[in-house]
Amino acid sequence: MWTTSPTLCPDLPWGGTIPPGYVGFTVGPEPLSKGSSVWSSCAYHAGLNRVYFGTGNPDPDSPLPNTPYGSGIVSLDASAGDFKGFFQPLVSDSYRPDDSDIDFPCPPTVYSISGQDVVTIGGKNGATFLLDPANFNVLARRQLLPKDGAGNPLPSVDPHAGPGENLWGVFASAAVDPAWGHIYYGLGGYEGVDAATTPFMRACDWATLDDEWPSVKGADTVTRYSTAQPPMYMTSEAGLSSPVVVNDVVLVATSAPMQAPALYGFSSANGVPLWLVPGFAKTGYCLGLAVYGDYVLAAADDQLVVYTL
Repeated sequence: MWTTSPTLCPDLPWGGTIPPGYVGFTVGPEPLSKGSSVWSSCAYHAGLNRVYFGTGNPDPDSPLPNTPYGSGIVSLDASAGDFKGFFQPLVSDSYRPDDSDIDFPCPPTVYSISGQDVVTIGGKNGATFLLDPANFNVLARRQLLPKDGAGNPLPSVDPHAGPGENLWGVFASAAVDPAWGHIYYGLGGYEGVDAATTPFMRACDWATLDDEWPSVKGADTVTRYSTAQPPMYMTSEAGLSSPVVVNDVVLVATSAPMQAPALYGFSSANGVPLWLVPGFAKTGYCLGLAVYGDYVLAAADDQLVVYTL
């Protein structure tokens, strides 16, 4: 995103010459920052009359901090489009210390906790944030990918050689569960997850981002959900889709290349597995569920499946 006259053309695409018929246009220098891609759909805050969306792929692309308004969340006035705010994570928020490509593909989620409005968004660097939607003050921040007991990244998580792009993190919008005060984030990467350490979904306190389901620290000092395994920590499937809350159940679809997607249902209260549909499609990705009445719909590969609740 960059602001200039709508009749000012950067020099590079035009070769310094305005084509015939483009009356009123002028040629200017190539801007230092050419903007960023909008990576997500918008979330709307009715009280503030603002929309929020995630961004990525700034030009020029670089390690953090990016040029405005890349790799973060932007707020605009919903009526006039006026700029209202921008938040970008810190280098220390990323799971990989050598991250050089940070993007925020997640559609933001807006909710309210006892009168405090919150907007949450996650990134593919593994970090997620709770922000004040009025001024983007940070209410809570957390790295969702697992670390050892000393707070160090695990070599088995996002193991490709760096520096480079973090390929594991949060790719979809969060699901809010007001009955339990939980918020759920799908978690994973392009090539799945490290099954031994990484859950395909986090169940967090909606005000602090602390884990809400029972957990236990293993001999390797990594903390894991205790009631949700199996299926968690038994499969490399990634939670690239948005979870869905239905009454006292949270549903999530998983994906992994060359592995059949699956659907899971867990108790919202404590993470006890309640429902499993393995391999509902042949291969590929399932990037979300739709719930209508007593039906759950899921699509992956070339199939659309419908289940009853």
